[in-house]
Amino acid sequence: MRARPDEALALIYLRAQVEPSAWVTLPKGPIAVEEAFKEAARQAGRPFDAKGVNLEGKSMDGTGERMPLWQALDALAHAGGCGLEVPFDKQIALRAEPDPDAPRCYTGPFRLTASIDDLNRQPKHWDLEIQVQCEPHSSAMYLVGMPSLVEVVDDCGNALQNENVASTESDQDAGLGRVTWGRKNLLGVPFQAPKAAAKSLARIKGRLRYLFARKGEEATLELGTPHPKPIETSEGHSIAFVSTGREGDMFNVHLTLAAGTGEHAGAEVASLTVLRDTLDASIRTADGKTLAWDERDMRDGEQVSFTFGFLEVPEGELELHLSWKSDYVSYRFPFEFHDVPLSKEGH
Repeated sequence: MRARPDEALALIYLRAQVEPSAWVTLPKGPIAVEEAFKEAARQAGRPFDAKGVNLEGKSMDGTGERMPLWQALDALAHAGGCGLEVPFDKQIALRAEPDPDAPRCYTGPFRLTASIDDLNRQPKHWDLEIQVQCEPHSSAMYLVGMPSLVEVVDDCGNALQNENVASTESDQDAGLGRVTWGRKNLLGVPFQAPKAAAKSLARIKGRLRYLFARKGEEATLELGTPHPKPIETSEGHSIAFVSTGREGDMFNVHLTLAAGTGEHAGAEVASLTVLRDTLDASIRTADGKTLAWDERDMRDGEQVSFTFGFLEVPEGELELHLSWKSDYVSYRFPFEFHDVPLSKEGH
């Protein structure tokens, strides 16, 4: 089935956002590691800061091949015996301590690192942790990790049972939220403990779902109005005002979010995730002053509840200004790890 023109354009637009944001090509032949870092940063359009890391006398052999930014940075850090400073703040920075020698794989603009959580290891199940990091982008991005779809096979050929209770792509527990440059988003996967003969996980296979929000929405509520009507978003979800009140030093505004119903009953959980992660609030006073929130608390349940706390207690007629992201498109990124070692302690 051919995609409609608007769908095809959306896919092209999305691909432009989710491909590696920068590719670098290092000269073929010997090159000083510090110069290679500077060249990679220049090609990526990012400032470079070695932060006092001594790279003097360290060199590597450039391949002359074009490679995504993450792979290039990891190769350079390994050659320099240093680590990448994470999270990045719009620049490529280093630290003296090398990154732990952990299994990694790359897919699109994402860098994934796998490890076994030894602290929470149980006799019958273990926890696999996958850290997801993204290259820098200027647009809002969101991830759904879908842990229930991760497949794990040990080096004895045994498929280990995934013990995540959810079983569909709309797993609410799988949301990793907003992705920022370098931040470590953690995806946890509980799975059946391997038998004693196993020394490694031969294969870990899964996929990430990437959401790109293309549109911003906003609305205003008059806080003095009794029982104001809930706000309905363009995707059929509702934002309802609950109450305001002074609690300690804070003036708090309580809201709830609910998924679409009726003609919007098919609204995906993912669009509610984008709304939940991007909902912002400010208060406008009668004299035209805008107050930004000082604390933001979100709790999941049958409904998603929000509390926005303001240290400055406003008086008089007040308006609550809300803004959020919507109209997302999605793309799936498969990933696969090989030969993830199992630590010997307790195994």
